[in-house]
Amino acid sequence: MNRNCGGNSNGNGHGATNGNGNGHGALHGDSAPHGNGNGANGRAHRKRGLMEAVRPLLLRRWAGPVLVVGGGGYIGTHVVEQLLAEGWRVRVLDRLLFGKAPLQDFLGNPRFELVEGDATDILKLIEAMQGASAVVHLAGLVGDPACAVDESFTRHANVFATRLVKKAAQSLGVRRFVFASSCSVYGINPAEVSETSEVNPVSLYARTKVESERELLLDDEDFCVTTLRFATVFGHSRRPRFDLVANLFTAQAVNDGKITLMGPSQWRPFVHVRDLARAIVAVLDADPERVRGQVFNVGDRRLNMTIGQLARLVQESVSHTRRVEVVEMPSKDLRNYAVSFEKIRREIGFEAETLMETGIQEIIAEFDKGAYGHYRDAVYSNLATTKRVLPDFRRRTAHLYQPVAAAAGADRGHSRTGVWYPSGVGLSASGTGIFTFDVGAPDAATRARDVPPRRRSRSGPSSGRS
Repeated sequence: MNRNCGGNSNGNGHGATNGNGNGHGALHGDSAPHGNGNGANGRAHRKRGLMEAVRPLLLRRWAGPVLVVGGGGYIGTHVVEQLLAEGWRVRVLDRLLFGKAPLQDFLGNPRFELVEGDATDILKLIEAMQGASAVVHLAGLVGDPACAVDESFTRHANVFATRLVKKAAQSLGVRRFVFASSCSVYGINPAEVSETSEVNPVSLYARTKVESERELLLDDEDFCVTTLRFATVFGHSRRPRFDLVANLFTAQAVNDGKITLMGPSQWRPFVHVRDLARAIVAVLDADPERVRGQVFNVGDRRLNMTIGQLARLVQESVSHTRRVEVVEMPSKDLRNYAVSFEKIRREIGFEAETLMETGIQEIIAEFDKGAYGHYRDAVYSNLATTKRVLPDFRRRTAHLYQPVAAAAGADRGHSRTGVWYPSGVGLSASGTGIFTFDVGAPDAATRARDVPPRRRSRSGPSSGRS
């Protein structure tokens, strides 16, 4: 398997610092990978034991389907493809906001099932969860612009939905849970960050990811949760997106001959969408005890780069067919972080296979084939999609969500953690696996469950925020 993709691992390509013989790594003069055939940091991968190697084969043959919540989306379609290719049975729960076209390639596969519905529709969720062996939770609003449109919608889709999916999995005996979080939780950090670094979310999107992470990791020793903090994604998908910076720059260069660059000195980690899917499959294949309760950054240090370096890579990739200029504009986005991916490399042997140059060329090739419409079309934007579905959400939930005064810390529908939930909706899982709802004014116990995301004694009150 060739991991060089233009020579980056040998330090002479366009890695995080556009490389030279010795390299400077992602930040401040750190040593860059030298690519001696032993992985991104020049050390051998961890060797797997016999049982760890056999486990995936047994699981795929005998286990129930993997439920991919949000499997019809940009990342989800790649996850479905790779799970099926590895022999898993796959079930998707998705609202199909983009129709069935992104899943068309899988509909005839006997190991594929589709349940059309929302993750917050309890009946559809239970239908999809029945008999599943694992859950991959990808659903929700993604990206700062989309999440900023309506706070209650964002919290409903990102935090409340995560809580429902968790409760459904626990009550129906599903013990493996992989959650899609984001490296955006690191916000503004001058040094390279790792899983042990303090989170510093600067947007509503990032805050909902932090809340969801804490919700999932609160309790239940029998529940194997793994949180994956994704780097900024790029690359082609069956459900394309051009609101992602690398894809957007490529689309601008190909179609307009001009890249609009904001925040050129800001650092970001990147990862190809196929590699994200590979990481999810690797976690499902891993020994549960190795990944239980763990947080992994998902990406590759070779793909830490500034927004300005990314713009120059795209410019160089397209300039052989047309002239491309880079126009700098002011940026309101304050995020700045480069990320360490050593833990996932060390623990499960994950490294990126597709580096930035290859991902850019894939997008260019798809444009050349006429696979896309105009990149500014609403179908390629999470922000435009959010605005389209928001009126329906407001109609359906008007009786649940109430305006909350900013100063009313623990009033109806508002917790002291700042999380909005449906006003007075209590959720619990009974011993029979049936969900019960209590719609009314929240009592003291309800508010106590909303008190914040810290691990409490297992002998104390329920740690789920209901």
